[in-house]
Amino acid sequence: MSSLEHLLAETGLHMRVHRSYLVQQNAVSEMKPNGEGEAIIFVSSNVQSLLAENIASQLMLC
Repeated sequence: MSSLEHLLAETGLHMRVHRSYLVQQNAVSEMKPNGEGEAIIFVSSNVQSLLAENIASQLMLC
């Protein structure tokens, strides 16, 4: 997963949101904090995923 993440990160179109998930940045429609330091991320295909705590905190600062 790490090598795929680095390959896709070069395009600037994808980001890792969890240790098991990569998503297209332009597909993210919403992000909601869950009150436990993590967040739920929603993508345009009505799929939701838990956003890892360290990634959620980085994105919330942006």
